[in-house]
Amino acid sequence: MDLERVMRRPRSEQQPPVRTAVRRVLAELPPAFVVLGGCDALRDEGRAYAERLREAGVEAEEVCFAGLMHGFMNHMFPAAADGFEQIGTWVRTRFEATRPGTA
Repeated sequence: MDLERVMRRPRSEQQPPVRTAVRRVLAELPPAFVVLGGCDALRDEGRAYAERLREAGVEAEEVCFAGLMHGFMNHMFPAAADGFEQIGTWVRTRFEATRPGTA
């Protein structure tokens, strides 16, 4: 069976063993902060990815910047500063939580 072809099917059409395998793989991923542009052609896929992570028990936070395109942070649009700030806050919070004596 061509796994790539199967994975493109809606989850409702995937065979249970495939869904279980994907969930197991996703469950091993670290927490994620998913940054999306509101006009990104891949926005819905990004949202679905974050949701699938959460379904697998992975902490996943998503933030969507209205009106922005895919790659807006790479092109240093003004909203990128806010995006980088949110990412930095998210990462700092996780590192501080793992620091000895802060639990």
